[in-house]
Amino acid sequence: MSEIIKKPIKFGDLLQKGALFEIDANREDFDHELFDECDDDVEEINDEQIEKNPCTVPFEELRRKMIPLSNFLHKRIIKEGNLDIPPNSKVIVDYNGYFEGQEQSFDSTYMRGKPLKLCLGMGEVLEGIEEAVKTMKKGEESQFLISYNLLYGEQGCPPRCPPKADALFIIRCKDFQEIFPGLENADPENPTKFEMILKKAANLDLEAKSAFRKGQYSSAITKYKKAADDIQFAQLKDEAEEQQQKAMLRKLFLNLAVCYLKVDQPKKTCIMINNLRDVENVHNNAKALFQEGKALRLIGQYDNARRSLRRAAKLKPDDENIAIEIRILEDKVKQVKDAEIQMCKNALGVVTSIAAKEPKTTKSEIDDKTTEMFRARIQEFMDGNSNSLTLTTGHLDAEIVQCIKKLESVLNFKLVTEDTSSGTNYKLQKL
Repeated sequence: MSEIIKKPIKFGDLLQKGALFEIDANREDFDHELFDECDDDVEEINDEQIEKNPCTVPFEELRRKMIPLSNFLHKRIIKEGNLDIPPNSKVIVDYNGYFEGQEQSFDSTYMRGKPLKLCLGMGEVLEGIEEAVKTMKKGEESQFLISYNLLYGEQGCPPRCPPKADALFIIRCKDFQEIFPGLENADPENPTKFEMILKKAANLDLEAKSAFRKGQYSSAITKYKKAADDIQFAQLKDEAEEQQQKAMLRKLFLNLAVCYLKVDQPKKTCIMINNLRDVENVHNNAKALFQEGKALRLIGQYDNARRSLRRAAKLKPDDENIAIEIRILEDKVKQVKDAEIQMCKNALGVVTSIAAKEPKTTKSEIDDKTTEMFRARIQEFMDGNSNSLTLTTGHLDAEIVQCIKKLESVLNFKLVTEDTSSGTNYKLQKL
């Protein structure tokens, strides 16, 4: 058998540092079946092995089974998560880290006995770990192959981390908490009164969001209102706390505006947007203007709704939701205008029928009946939200004009005329 090996092996080398040898497969007495049997013992790596024991799999094989997120980061999801993590969040994760060919983890939160808590975007951990966590959802468990470029670099961190060492990280995202401006710097050992109120408000905000996602809008409103009340009337010690207060109130008022629309209370939506105006320039907030425009349409303030929606569209010209709401508004305005014109036409038709069917009725009686009929129609207009009402275009009978004028001082409106190319517009204008 020793003659099959082309170059003799020194026993001392074999014991101390190992040895490489080459087999002469061209010899007549070479037993091919022996080596074929050895090849048959090599098992193909399957998905179950990658999932249950990935640290035993060569990295190149793992990489082929993963999704490339970049040149330096590959991912394979083992368990799906169910909730996206906002960019400004404190995330709680557990993980094991392995170098290639090592079944013993070189870094593990499980071995330390407590999970890792990191604030995204703060550079608190290795870049590769943070970039991996940013792609995860709450409850998710995934495998990541991370290049040494995002870990310990070309030099490594001897003796624990070799040079140019890629690593496999198996990460489980346990939970997260969204962070609000200023709260990440609060001292947990010695919080101020405002910091405690801010933290409580942040937790209420998260609970309200959860209720909103479940369709529990009334519950969400209760929690948002509680958070807003607490933070709005908190005592502030400096400008920094004032900025933190405003940042939280902006979020709470806008969320309340959305919730009130969900429970068909558009007037309260308008109140929340007005509250928002106290802490920021709503003129540049497309989302707030959109909610306000929708609410104003629902309460019949069409001109104001149009102004808010047009401004929102200017800020976000490609937003399809804003475009749809503008179309809904214009359709509604047209319907109302058509109904008002038809109302006047119907009223004129009734006057004609009165005169036709009751020829023996005196002119004074006709005027009284016509006046009372118009009183009811005009009172509806006065009770509504529109400031003007177009009666008709063209000629309006002098007797009808006289009947309407009798009601001007009583109902506090004025009949005005406008000459146009298609005729004269007769309009009622509130005083």
